[in-house]
Amino acid sequence: MPTNDPVETDIIEGSFEDAERFVLTDDDGKEETYVVMAIAEIDGKDYALLAAEEDVTGDSDVFSDEMAVYVLEYGKDADGNPDLTDITDEALQEEVYNHFAALMGLEEDDEDYET
Repeated sequence: MPTNDPVETDIIEGSFEDAERFVLTDDDGKEETYVVMAIAEIDGKDYALLAAEEDVTGDSDVFSDEMAVYVLEYGKDADGNPDLTDITDEALQEEVYNHFAALMGLEEDDEDYET
């Protein structure tokens, strides 16, 4: 369900060298490092846009339509460490992706994004 509330978004500026990274494991058990490109607060929850580290060139204004991106809920675990969880609501997932797509110049409603 789209929201009319203002959305606060932090986009990583400049080099991604110091950006937060997460190691994600795919269904086949393969691990890959992802870089947090941006974080947005939507309806009181934080969501992260992540891109594969190998796709990030180090220049924040270079985005490619072929770049694999993930949108995930971003929070903290019981110890206060950053934590990512899947967005299970498809409408919310699309809303979050489209928010990031508009900010980053990615194609909206792209079927290649992941959660």
